[in-house]
Amino acid sequence: MDTTKTLEELNKLKETFEGLKSEAISEGNALQNAEDTYNALLNTKSNMLSSMAPLFIVFGIILLVFAAFLIVAIIIQSNKAEKGLSGAIAGGSSDTYLGRNNTNKKSKVLLILTIVAIVLFVVSVIAAYVVQPDLSDLELAISSVLDSAMLAQLYPDDPFYFDKMMNDNLVVSISKQISIIDSKINSVLSGIANGTLSADPQA
Repeated sequence: MDTTKTLEELNKLKETFEGLKSEAISEGNALQNAEDTYNALLNTKSNMLSSMAPLFIVFGIILLVFAAFLIVAIIIQSNKAEKGLSGAIAGGSSDTYLGRNNTNKKSKVLLILTIVAIVLFVVSVIAAYVVQPDLSDLELAISSVLDSAMLAQLYPDDPFYFDKMMNDNLVVSISKQISIIDSKINSVLSGIANGTLSADPQA
């Protein structure tokens, strides 16, 4: 048995597996960095939305108030228009100069308030749109990080789970192979030391 050649082959095989293990560990570190970046981006997005939440609530309340006022104002004006029409046909107590003048003043005030409310409502909607944070770049960054995960859609809570599991299993498998090779090397060296194997290829 050429023990020298055997040891050389075993050492070369060990070096190959150690290189593979080093690459797998580097890949694991890259996955961890990608996961850390992904979590950091999610935290940034969450913080941005949390910081804007009170402002969104304020805008929501303002819009609800204006919307409710507009609904009520339009209903009142519609009812007044119907009453005015029926009063003009059937006659009524409001069909006097003072009655018409008083009604016209109230109608004008309500009309002005309605117009103001419409303008403020539109301005509030535009303002709410303008002040909302632009998350497009952040979403693009999150998407690009997720592209490196093989089965991110299957593990939404931990998108890098599958990749890390496969990489960890690969490192364990390679480590076992290296241990087996080390055992064989030690066995050969032990045989040489005990005299059961010869280091001389001619022996």
